[in-house]
Amino acid sequence: EKVHFILASFYWAQPSRGSVSGNSGSTTTTFSIPGEIGTNLYYQYYFKENKLSLYSGYDFEKLNTFNTDQIVTGASVTNIDNKIHYATFGATKSFTLFNLNMNLKASVSKSITSSTSGTRALAGTKYILYYTYKPEGLLSFSAFYKHHMLSGTTKLAIDRIGFSVGVLVF
Repeated sequence: EKVHFILASFYWAQPSRGSVSGNSGSTTTTFSIPGEIGTNLYYQYYFKENKLSLYSGYDFEKLNTFNTDQIVTGASVTNIDNKIHYATFGATKSFTLFNLNMNLKASVSKSITSSTSGTRALAGTKYILYYTYKPEGLLSFSAFYKHHMLSGTTKLAIDRIGFSVGVLVF
């Protein structure tokens, strides 16, 4: 059984439309949110005796924020493109419940560099918790919670809940 792994993934997410209302409620701006993309590359070591894996590596995210520092003074809403590079460390625990193969996965990522189309690049930390069900075959099904704590022009906290389908390539 293998104990050393190189893991890679790519994702794309299309958020829904958004809106911002003024304090008086008389002004509402509707806007589109561009898609988010991300990729990662990890080295993972699997401890067979306790079905635990530790991994570390690189994450990249391209996500959009808004000119919140200018919106409060009456400016129109504009998208700000952010590209963030992270160093990541995580652990995965495999287990079987009712003859179903499952994994619990947790990771923490610290930004190492970033760029922005805004005035200050974002920096900070993200956390991810995953639950994955892996039936026989090439597919896996996951539910996740992702939390960003970032700062740049303003402080930003983003919480996401999502579902994904994975395909084992080789």
